[in-house]
Amino acid sequence: ASGDDGQLGQARGYDLLHTTCPWDLASAHVLLSGSPARSGAPERQVVQSLIPGQHCFAVRSSDEAGNISDLSNIAQVAIP
Repeated sequence: ASGDDGQLGQARGYDLLHTTCPWDLASAHVLLSGSPARSGAPERQVVQSLIPGQHCFAVRSSDEAGNISDLSNIAQVAIP
């Protein structure tokens, strides 16, 4: 999980976003919103029932002031 101020503190919330590839923020939808673990702690999420094809995922976080982070790296998954 990311921190509130860089690697310090704890973010208030985060969104896991999904779209088919190539990545397009305008067509991405939120799969999950939640409260992150403490800064630096690993997290994982299992996504099921994806149709065959290329899928892209990204994460963004927010703090208590409502600031929203840049998107994380875009992860791509191929479902046969």
